[in-house]
Amino acid sequence: MSDNLYKLKPIEGLIEIGSLIKDGPVSQIYSCFFKGDPGIIRIDKSLRQHFNLNRIQETEILQLIQDQAYAPEILYSKPKGGLLITRLIEGQLLTQQSIRQADYLKLLAEAMRSIHQLKPSIELTQFNDFILNYQAELRDLRNSKILSRGFDLFRELNQDQQSLCFCHNDLNHTNVLISNSLKILDWEYSSLNNPYFDLSTVIEFHNLNEGEVELFLSHYEQGLAPIDHKLLQSWQLMSQYINMFWLMILQKYDTISDNEKSWMNDLEKRLS
Repeated sequence: MSDNLYKLKPIEGLIEIGSLIKDGPVSQIYSCFFKGDPGIIRIDKSLRQHFNLNRIQETEILQLIQDQAYAPEILYSKPKGGLLITRLIEGQLLTQQSIRQADYLKLLAEAMRSIHQLKPSIELTQFNDFILNYQAELRDLRNSKILSRGFDLFRELNQDQQSLCFCHNDLNHTNVLISNSLKILDWEYSSLNNPYFDLSTVIEFHNLNEGEVELFLSHYEQGLAPIDHKLLQSWQLMSQYINMFWLMILQKYDTISDNEKSWMNDLEKRLS
C-alpha cells in the first residue's frame, strides 16, 4: 500500500480500498467502495504541484458537465487534500490500436465537437497558464533549442484568442472508455484552449494515418467551419513540444520509466 493512503484519514470508515489500478507520476488510482458504492479513487502525489494542476477547478468542471454524460460522477472530493472519488463506470478502456477503429473515431469526434461547444459557467484558466508554468519549471534549461522553438511556436499560435473554447487537453486512449456510451476520464488539464490542440493530440498520440485523419475530421467538423489543415499541422507539432515539456519536468523531479525514456528520445529526434 502507498504512503499516500494517510490522506484517507478524513473518510476513514466510509471507504474500502481495493486494488491499485495505476501508479502514475502525479497520482495513484485505486478501485474502492465509498459508502457502499463502487468507485475509483485518485490520490495525489507531491509531484502534482510541478504541473500546475488546479484540483478546485477540475472538481467544478466535473460538476458542471454532468448533464453531458461524458464525465464520471463525483462521489467525494477534497481538492486541497489531493483526493477525488468518482463512481465506477463499467466499460472498456480503448487501446492505442482500438481507438483507430472507424466507429470509435466517429464517437470521439462527435463527443469532442459537443465538448468544444460547452460554455461552463465558471471562469476557466487558459492553457497558456500551463505553458507559463512549464517555462518556469524548465528555466534552468532555457538555453535548450527545443524549449526555445516550442515556446516560440506556442506564442505564435496563442495569438488567436478568438478561437479559445473549453478543451480537455489530454485526449489519449487511456482517458477514453466505452460503456453504454463514450466516456472521457481525467479532466485535470481541461481549460480554455484552441480546439485544434485536442484534435492534434488525438492524431499525434495515436499516429493516425491519412484515411483515419480524414474520417475523424469529417465527423468533427459537421456543422462547423472546415478544418484549416495548415494550422492543424502547426498544432500537431505543438502537441509534440507539449509532450516533451511534460517529460522534461517529469525527468527533473522523478525517475522516468523505460517507455517514457523511449518516448522522450523519439520526440527529441523529431523536434531537433
